[in-house]
Amino acid sequence: MNDLKRKLSSRKFWAALGAFACALCVLFGIDEMTTERLLAVISSMGVLAAYIFTEGYIDAQNKK
Repeated sequence: MNDLKRKLSSRKFWAALGAFACALCVLFGIDEMTTERLLAVISSMGVLAAYIFTEGYIDAQNKK
């Protein structure tokens, strides 16, 4: 579980996912506006995941 948390809070993981999604959009001829929106959603999810796991870690440390 810790490995999953580490990966989901990794900026490199979200950048790679965004690049992969962008490549798929180009491959399938998705218009530029839709591609930008998809990348914005993926980036936002990465920021949210990092925030949630960081806050959880801080909370866990405060309980000790």
